[in-house]
Amino acid sequence: MWKLVLWYCLAFSSAQNETGESGGSGESGGSASSDVVPARFSACLPNASHWQLKYLHGLTTQFPLGVWNPHAETGELDPATAIFIILAQDVLGYQIELLGQPSADMSDAFNALSGCEAKWTNGSVTWLCEGQETRVHAGFGLNFQAAGAKSAFDRLQRLRIGGMMEDLSSMGFLSRVGMYVKRSIRERALMDRIFLDDYRTYNASRQAFYQPQRYFTPLSSIDVDLLVPCDQWTLVDWHTNAMADNAQWTPPCRAGRWWLSDSCQLNSSHCIPFITYRIGGYVNNANNMIFKANFLNIPIAVGAADGYWFDSNFYHLVMKHEVLYFFFEPYITFELLEPTLVDLPAPDATGSFSVDTEPRIVVSSDLVKLAPEVREMLLRMKWSMEDPPWRQGACQWVLSNMDTWLPWIPTRSACFMGQGLFRELPADPALFQFGQSAGFVTSNGLWGEWLSERKAQAICLACPPGFYSSSITDVWGDTAICRQCPPGSYQSVYSSANCEPCSAGSFAAGSQMTSCEKCPQGQYQDRQGARSCEPCAEGRTTLAGAKNVTECLCKEETYLYRSTEETWNATCSSCIRGLVCQGAFVGQLPGYWAEDTGSDFSVFECRDQLQCPGGAIGTCAPGRVGRACGSCAEGLAPKEDGTCSKCGGQAYWGIMLVVLVTFGVIPLVVVFGIFMTRLKRTALSIFMVSIIFGQIVVCLQSLDAIYQLDITWIDPAKAILNSLAIFNLDLDLSCLLPPQDYLLQYVVQLVTYPTVVLVTFLIWWVLHCRGRRVSFNTLVNVHGLLLVAMLTAMSLAITRPLQCQRNPNALFTITSRPHVICWQSEEHQALVALAAIGILAYPVTILGVIIYLTRKYPIWLRSGHGLEVMERYRFLFARFRPERRYYYGLILSVHNLLVALIPAALVSFPALQVGIMGLVICAKLVVQGLLWPWKIDLANYNDLSLSAGLLMLLLLASPLMNIREENHEQFVGVLLSIVLITVPLAALGTALSLVFLRLRPQSKYAAFLCHHKAGAGAFCRLFKLVASKYMKLNLFLDSDELDDLARIFDIVSADTKCLVAVLTSELLKRMWCAGEIVSAHKNKVPIIPLYCDKYCFPNDSQIELIDSVWTEEQLSTLTSYGISLENIKAAYREVGQLTPILLNRSCCLEEQETTILQVLHAGVADAASSAELGAGLPRANSAGAHFLVVAMEEPEAISTGMILQQMVQLHFQVSVFFVRHAEEAPWRIRDLPREMSLEMISVNDGSFQFPLPDFYTEVETGSHSLNLEDQSSAPVLAKAFQALLSILALPLTPHGSGGLLERQVAQICQRLASLEDGPRKRAERGADDSRSTSNFVATTNSAPSDEAQLVRARERGLRAERGDERSGGVCGRILAEVPPLPEEHSKMFVV
Repeated sequence: MWKLVLWYCLAFSSAQNETGESGGSGESGGSASSDVVPARFSACLPNASHWQLKYLHGLTTQFPLGVWNPHAETGELDPATAIFIILAQDVLGYQIELLGQPSADMSDAFNALSGCEAKWTNGSVTWLCEGQETRVHAGFGLNFQAAGAKSAFDRLQRLRIGGMMEDLSSMGFLSRVGMYVKRSIRERALMDRIFLDDYRTYNASRQAFYQPQRYFTPLSSIDVDLLVPCDQWTLVDWHTNAMADNAQWTPPCRAGRWWLSDSCQLNSSHCIPFITYRIGGYVNNANNMIFKANFLNIPIAVGAADGYWFDSNFYHLVMKHEVLYFFFEPYITFELLEPTLVDLPAPDATGSFSVDTEPRIVVSSDLVKLAPEVREMLLRMKWSMEDPPWRQGACQWVLSNMDTWLPWIPTRSACFMGQGLFRELPADPALFQFGQSAGFVTSNGLWGEWLSERKAQAICLACPPGFYSSSITDVWGDTAICRQCPPGSYQSVYSSANCEPCSAGSFAAGSQMTSCEKCPQGQYQDRQGARSCEPCAEGRTTLAGAKNVTECLCKEETYLYRSTEETWNATCSSCIRGLVCQGAFVGQLPGYWAEDTGSDFSVFECRDQLQCPGGAIGTCAPGRVGRACGSCAEGLAPKEDGTCSKCGGQAYWGIMLVVLVTFGVIPLVVVFGIFMTRLKRTALSIFMVSIIFGQIVVCLQSLDAIYQLDITWIDPAKAILNSLAIFNLDLDLSCLLPPQDYLLQYVVQLVTYPTVVLVTFLIWWVLHCRGRRVSFNTLVNVHGLLLVAMLTAMSLAITRPLQCQRNPNALFTITSRPHVICWQSEEHQALVALAAIGILAYPVTILGVIIYLTRKYPIWLRSGHGLEVMERYRFLFARFRPERRYYYGLILSVHNLLVALIPAALVSFPALQVGIMGLVICAKLVVQGLLWPWKIDLANYNDLSLSAGLLMLLLLASPLMNIREENHEQFVGVLLSIVLITVPLAALGTALSLVFLRLRPQSKYAAFLCHHKAGAGAFCRLFKLVASKYMKLNLFLDSDELDDLARIFDIVSADTKCLVAVLTSELLKRMWCAGEIVSAHKNKVPIIPLYCDKYCFPNDSQIELIDSVWTEEQLSTLTSYGISLENIKAAYREVGQLTPILLNRSCCLEEQETTILQVLHAGVADAASSAELGAGLPRANSAGAHFLVVAMEEPEAISTGMILQQMVQLHFQVSVFFVRHAEEAPWRIRDLPREMSLEMISVNDGSFQFPLPDFYTEVETGSHSLNLEDQSSAPVLAKAFQALLSILALPLTPHGSGGLLERQVAQICQRLASLEDGPRKRAERGADDSRSTSNFVATTNSAPSDEAQLVRARERGLRAERGDERSGGVCGRILAEVPPLPEEHSKMFVV
């Protein structure tokens, strides 16, 4: 390493003496991170004193130009560094700071240049490289061949892409380093013809001939106190690969402070002394010499002394003794000794050793940005060996060699990248406004303006934050100017060659920005260089500075399932009931269980919070498995704390109790009852006890039913109610049966009672066979009492599969078995089927028998078999008072059944469960108190107290009712409001409603459609349908107003603007129609006569005979409404004189709509303003219709077809055409192409009579009168009828209510939609969107002979059954192969 060192007084201070100035020195002991403001070095050049020195502008602060001084410990400064300081300060105008570390080596210099910070601990230095800005910017004479230098340099360069340092240039000469011998020693040996500059002279094998030791000082004559002990040496393994990793080792010292080579360690007197120096903690070059001494078999002793400067131990030892020593050139310390380098060869490729080194100038990579002109000057700085600066003072050299260094200095206005042209302005306060608008106030205190071209007095300054440097070329050459950063970019530091685009998550709205603003909350930006930020999707928000759309997180109490790039625009879902959404964490609340379905979280409500303790998704209590933690794992039994444990003795006690009761206690009770009936007094006592016991059992079952309500029970009440599971047969059989097989458990529950019946019957049969006279009535009474007492428990157990609660995921699960999904799973479907059987077998049968027996009881009692009846069914009647209280058993059974059904029937309405249950119990309490039905008063009091206790329990538990959903909470609020408001306002509301009904300012109905249902019922439905299409009018049609038929005449007289008399042949003959016309006539309600199908109004003589149409009873009914026969005749005569509106129901829909609108215009004055014929749905034509509706040629059938056409058209929003005649069809079936499939849907309006089997034979043989054009097609026609009638006809009731008709049409449309091909199939066929598809909808209204209207249009196209049908069913199989048709018709449907 080049260590050209002079005393500072000989180098730099001498320059001060030459210029006659004195000044301070730089910081000699500073660190790489020092922020101390240094004193200015004394100026060397005469015109340098007026300069205001510049600072470098870093990221956050400004600092001087730092120069590395390897001799900071001694205050020395090499001449090259001193010359650079003079030029950088006096010429370029930079403030200089000297920085260094005591005992520094090459790695210390590289660390300092890289920006690392030195931390001293116990006398040793540690460099912390944490990305801070460097304060050292240039270093001179750095040697990469020094031990560990290259590896340290490379390691630091890897810390940042592009490198942290720049090996800028050579200093212009080479340096030699190695083992030297003094000239005096070499000349004495030369006199003996021994060449000490040749390594072979030192070889131990030639010691007898050369004996080089005689020319050197013996080891014993050297003062070892000046040497460093060997155990304090720190070496770098030079010849191994560990050198690159800076591996350190200490050599074994065999002679205290000397290391002896292998060739002389046995005799130290043969060792030649070799002395090197220790500095910076390392013994320089000792490792190299140790290796070479052994490799070349040289007998040397290596010693080390501290320092290498004047007055150091190393200097004194070399000057005093005849030794070999480590030295480097050019170096004037031992110049007087005229040393010669001993040429040592390189041992191998890996351990190559070069004695020639090249001193380098190394700078920080930041220098090109902070001070580019300084870097340029360093690039040009070169010295030669012929004119070295170290032989004279630095300032003297600068003054004497101006021609040498002037070319090093860059042109003043030739700005480098990172700088810009700047012109200084006078610091006049009057120009402050000008300075602000025209330029920039620099941190150096200069007022001026930034120039866009080179001008006089222009200088180069670092571009400030908000600007970037841009190079330009003019007639004087290359330079640079500072430009403002455009919007979307920024620059926060000085000397930048470009503006940085705003990173993702930030933006810059304006120019000359020194920083970018973070995107505000709720916005993001995933692009660089943005001027603004993008808002998140609705319902999402972000933290400030969001960089990606995926950071648009859901707001509080919302979540997004698996947020990805593809779901950034998805709407955040509200946190599902049962989940806890806390940022990115989604977990379960206690009492809920969730599973990950792959597309979202599916949340189920558990049976108990103890079973689902909450936490992560899918968490269950220990031992519980399955959906909603609904069952225990196999081999485990449930515990009271919600967990499951291994099946043990306690797990079977409930099961054993049921078995014991089923197969032991009950049969014994039956037998005991059979025997005790013979003892009347004992039987009476048992009877009393059984009544009380039965009431308690029923109460306990009612308690268990209340426990099934949606109430959050708390201990100890919860534990008590939970123990009542045995009374409703809700036992867990997981230790005996598969835990999750609820179906099997349910079957076991269903067969429990039949098993009891079988066991008791076997006992009775055995007793009967043994001759015991046991009455069968006794057996019936015991089982009857048992069934009545256990009706609640049985109903609860049977209806449990129907007790489905709604989960947060909208699925329904069985409340007691939440792992079973209702209505969708096969298991539940089987359970429902079994439940239906169980309901029919148990509660329905039991209640039906009780109703039957209660109804027959008085009859049987009056018959001769009364005593036998009383004896057989005493379980139902004997417990109650005979005076008309026998039916209380039925009331009690209905009450018990209702109590059992409330949890299942109202499971989706928890707000009603408690209220309805309370009403049922309260009603039973009132009825029981009024009837006092029990024969024994104690039983009455006991029943009252038990019912009151149940009611009190409900009242106390009502605050614990679960109202999870908002609509339920609102529902409860509505119920409470109704209760609070209804009672005090009932009477007032009734009175006001009556007054309101009488004083309404306008009629309720715009028109009243008076019609004969069989003759014009379908047409009136069409009338109302057409009217609703064109205007908003309320028309009265009796089939839609079934609740107001009792006051139909009042509606005509008081609530109708006009009456439309749809006159058909039977209208005037109908009693109610006559009353409607008379009511309108008497109350001056306008009557609009509508003559249908060439209707002829009766003449006066026919009107006179009208009384013969009705019976006396019918006339009496009319008379009761104030309508006499004279009123009818007068009203008819007036109607006959009115101008009629004619209607032909066989005409097209457009003409009928015109007539209907004409009627409305005549009856409703404002109808014409809102009606616009042609508005509404598109008109259909047969060629482009999507569906075709076909019916027989009969007025009501035509109206029915038009109704279907209108409603199907409204449903599908496509053109639908009604075919009234075969000639209106767009083609005949014989013209259908082969590729076309025929699909049929038949519709029956209720008037169709299914033909006898002989009908098809008559059609096939031609004996039926069908008016066929070609009798040869009769067999095919018969097949067509069979195909049509084999399809299940859908119902259509035009005479029914509007709601019923809409549901029927929706069913028809659903069938049509299922028969149509989807878009994918049409795309596969290559069909164009403009193609139309025709559907034939045939309404079957009358006899099959009328079907000839339908078949006649297709008769020639029907042939033999074909085998390539696709979806036409039977009809598709009889399509004939025919020539192709135009492309616009692709498919046909027949319904």
